[in-house]
Parts: sequence; structure tokens; C-alpha cells
Amino acid sequence: MDVEVKFPIAVQAYTYFASRYGIGYDSLEIKWMINEDGSALLQRVIEIEAFSRVESLDTYLLIPESDDDRKIDFISVDSLSPKWSISLSDVKKELGRGSAMISISPPLKIEEKMRYRMVEELPPGLYAIGMTSTELSKRKSAYDYCGWNINRPTRKVSLQIEFPSVIKPENYSLEVRYASTSGFPSSKKHFEESQRFDPVLTLNPQRDKSILRLDIDYPMIGLIYILRWQPLAKETKAASNQTSITSDSRKEYLIEIRNILIDRFNDGELRTLAHDLGVDYESLPDNGKANKARELVEFLERRNQILELVKLGKELRPNVKWPEYKD
Repeated sequence: MDVEVKFPIAVQAYTYFASRYGIGYDSLEIKWMINEDGSALLQRVIEIEAFSRVESLDTYLLIPESDDDRKIDFISVDSLSPKWSISLSDVKKELGRGSAMISISPPLKIEEKMRYRMVEELPPGLYAIGMTSTELSKRKSAYDYCGWNINRPTRKVSLQIEFPSVIKPENYSLEVRYASTSGFPSSKKHFEESQRFDPVLTLNPQRDKSILRLDIDYPMIGLIYILRWQPLAKETKAASNQTSITSDSRKEYLIEIRNILIDRFNDGELRTLAHDLGVDYESLPDNGKANKARELVEFLERRNQILELVKLGKELRPNVKWPEYKD
């Protein structure tokens, strides 16, 4: 169903408030790329919709649990629309926050749209990667999180977190909180809004990394949408990553699943199944349905997602006798 048909009141509200603000965000694509030292690159791709003449924008970013070593660096800002050029001015980098003005040339006119990209670097140790249980216990929060404050009328927001290789977050969830006057999340939650959306954990097979993603249509101004997850202690992760020799029974189990995919799914259905599991079907090696099915099973086995495959397969083919789980 078309988004505007699904949310007619939200569309009217967006248009009304954007006309009052003089500007709206047609789309916000926010991506955190977390590194093994707990630092991250933050990339924003924003499409501006002008409801008045727009020649500059203010931008800011806040990070939690900040100390003297945790500062934000602006890496780059560039226009993705050939007609316009943009630049940063009045850049300020303070403890745990950064701000700047974005100048747009030539100025946007009413009904014009422009896309731009901005990249910032977040400091090491901000996210709990490779910490021991003792180190985790000293943190202010048991959870890591990434969130975005909606401070302008917005049609669509996509929040995406890419984790380092071999790290798969556990106990992840969405929280929606009211923004405090400082811009950080307040203690007051918006329970109804948090029920509208569900974060999805997928995989990037080309980079072999876990991705946590949330797509939001017509978010509410004044709210912060937060993806949060519980970090895994270093010793726990090490124990869970110990390799073992695959038993003959496990191999037979995987072969049975592969044969079901080959015999009971056509190429289009197999492509859809891979997509629903967060796998890029085209990036799987080899051609042909049988080869793709083999590579899909092997890839999901490496990523501990076989049970997710079987669960989805049972929903799509309930009359098929799927093999019993073998460790």
C-alpha cells in the first residue's frame, strides 16, 4: 500500500508543519559503521524539501557517556545533487557534541529538493566492543544505543547500524523517548509510537557483517527513535565463537534443508526467501538454483541462522517435512 494512502493524516501534518518551518526532510538515511575499537563512522544522507528559500541549515550531533577523549570530528560534507554545492562553516567541537552551519549555493527555492551526504567520526571506546564483563559493569548503561532526534518535519527515516565482523547483537529493541531540552533522550517514553515499528537484524553477505535496521514513516517531531542492544562480554563471545568439527549428522541435516530448497522452491521463491533473511541473492557465488541453494545454506550456517531459515521455510511450505534440528 502506498505510504501516503496509509498515513493520510500524517501527510497533511508533514505538509502543514514543513510549510511553517520552511523546510522538510523528504528522507533521512542515517548509518553508523562501528569499528572493532568501539569507534564509528556516522553517515547521513538527507534529502531536503524546500517550502521557502533555504540557503543554510544548522546541524549538530550529541554522543553519550562523554569524557575529555570523546570528541566528534567532521570528515566530509558534499552535495549529491549536481545543481547545488554545500560547505560547512562555524564548526564547533565540544565535549560530546559537535555543531556547524551548512551553506547551500545557490539557495533552494520553494518545491526544490536537494540531497547531501555528511560523514562524521565518533571516538574509540564509545561502543562496547571487546570489553570484559568487569569493564561492562562499570558503564553507566548495560546497553549500547544509537538514536536520532526528529527536530524537523520528516517523511521517512532509516536508521542502520553495521557491526564489526563476527559480532551479532543480542537482546536488541526499539525505544522511543521524548527529547530533553539538551537534545538527549529524557526519561519519558512514548510507548504507542514504539509499537508502530520493529527493528530488523539482517546480514551483509558481501562484507559478512550484521546490520540492525529500522525504517520509520512520518516520525513525530520532538521524539528520539533509539535502537539499543546489549553488548556481549569478551569472555562470553570467545566461548561462543569456539569452533568445532561439524558432525556427520549435522552435515546430513544441512543437506536435507538444501534439497528441500532445490526441490520445493523455484528460483524466484528462493530469491525472496534469501531477501527475507537479509541475504543478497545475487552476491551468492555460482549460478543456477541448485548452486544458489547450496551457497545460501552454507552462508546461513556460518552466521548461525539455519533455525531462522527453517522457521521461515515452515511458514512458506507447511506441508513439507522439514528435518529435526541437529547441533
